[in-house]
Amino acid sequence: MRAEELVEFFAPVLAVKVRRMFGGHGLYGPEGIFAIDVDGVLFLKVDAVTRAVWEAAGSRPFTYEKKAGQQAVMSYFALPDEAYDDSEALREWVRLARQAAMRAAEAPKGRDKTREKSGAGKKSAGKKSAGKKTAEKKSRGG
Repeated sequence: MRAEELVEFFAPVLAVKVRRMFGGHGLYGPEGIFAIDVDGVLFLKVDAVTRAVWEAAGSRPFTYEKKAGQQAVMSYFALPDEAYDDSEALREWVRLARQAAMRAAEAPKGRDKTREKSGAGKKSAGKKSAGKKTAEKKSRGG
């Protein structure tokens, strides 16, 4: 869908902002991104709390192939067909997606930062250890 069509499609439920991304579109509500449009298919945000509901509806996850040939599975599931023609169904699926987006926004973001910090700490600790070893060798006459 084009950006204008996406805004129009979601208008009965929510005013959205549309941004181009990865050859498709990201759809944003007040809580942040809650849906993506890829090749004309809408995928809405899911999480551990809502995943079973999407699966029970027969929805499929958004996947793509990584450079190494592996399949990556994203936390977005296809909007069930019924919601394209039923604004009340759309409203319910959007509600679930927005709740998942809110939980994701509230989740701690320290995982990547912790890795970077711990990696930097390990490097400097390694340098100190190497320096200590050299000093010890010199003091032993080695």
